[in-house]
Parts: sequence; C-alpha cells; structure tokens
Amino acid sequence: MSPEQLVRSLYASVNWRLQRRWRLCVANVVVNRFGTAPGVSEPKNPGIVVRFLPLEEVLVFSGDHALGLDAADVSARFDQGEIFIASLDGDVLAGYDWYRPTPVCLEQGAVYFRFDESLICSTYSFVQPCYRGRSLSADRWDFAHREFSARGWQGTVYYIETHNFPSLRAAARRRTAHWVGHFVYIRVIGYYIRWTSRGCRRVGVRLTSGSQARPAS
Repeated sequence: MSPEQLVRSLYASVNWRLQRRWRLCVANVVVNRFGTAPGVSEPKNPGIVVRFLPLEEVLVFSGDHALGLDAADVSARFDQGEIFIASLDGDVLAGYDWYRPTPVCLEQGAVYFRFDESLICSTYSFVQPCYRGRSLSADRWDFAHREFSARGWQGTVYYIETHNFPSLRAAARRRTAHWVGHFVYIRVIGYYIRWTSRGCRRVGVRLTSGSQARPAS
C-alpha cells in the first residue's frame, strides 16, 4: 500500500467512525452546467439504449438485489418526483441514474440539501461491475443533458462525500464539472449543526432543517 493509499484509508476509517457516532458528513458540491445547444452526440455504446423508465418498468428489476433497487424505495422515490434514467442492454439493466428536482433529505426531519430551481439533482448513479469502464454514465449524461435542457433545467447538481475517492476522481474527469464548494453537518447532543461554503450559497445550494425551511448559513 502506497503512502497516499494509506492516508486515504485512514481518513475513510476515521470519517466512518465519526459518521456513525455523530452523523458527521463532509461533502464537495459539483454543478454541471448544460451547454446552450446540447445537440445529438454519437453514443459511446450504440448497442445500449438510454431512456427514461416509469415506475412499473423499474419495479421489474427490483428482484435483483445486486442492482440496489428495493421495491419500497423505488416506489417512494417516484412518489417524491424522482426521475429514473436507464442504460439497457437488451433486457439487462446495465446502469442507471436517479434525478430529483426537489430538496434531498440527508437526515430525516433534520438536514435537507436544497438547490436553485434551475438545477436538477443527481441523487444516485450505478453501473453493473461487468459494464464499468465503458462510459455508460457518459451516455446517460448526454441523454440527461438533452432531455433536461428541453424541460427547462440549466444543469445538474450533486454532492460527493470527501471519503468517496472513486467518485471524486470520476467527477474530476468530467470537463463540464464545476466544484462550487462544500458542506458539513454534524449532530451534537441531539442537535444538528449545518454549514455550507460561500461558493455553494452563491449558486443557491444550502442545507436546511426542513424541506421548506429557511436556509442555514
């Protein structure tokens, strides 16, 4: 193990312990702005179809635990207005993304991730191990760019916890990614302390105590 890997491993271990005891979360926030003319780009995987899936079609895949699509969670996400984009290799769900236009609950009734209404939040992304390294996520991004631009959104926003090094590296490779800042929250004696950086607040990203609550600094 290299010194860099050792430091990362120790950081992740400490962060995990703090998260379990005090619900500590430290995350970077990334905004991807859509271009003015998304156009139609050549897919990197022409044999794999990218499209929206409705609730009924997503539930078909809920029996495969490897996909992480619990039926109750899927239904709850659709009830809350989330949007599902799939990469389909025939009948195989090779990967998917969840998008959400409303505040994201990070801690039930206590911490919510809010963002400007011109943005839509990417809440979760998944690619089956046997399909990784083939740019399936990039094809779904191009699809989201076209479709969400047509619906009036100007970009996507998402957060990555600072101990999630693979996701941080993947985001850094995306040319349209803008690292706007970071946020922190922690539970102390039963109360949550929330903080967002100036860069986040500048683009309308804040943590609040409720889905409709007044933003915290």
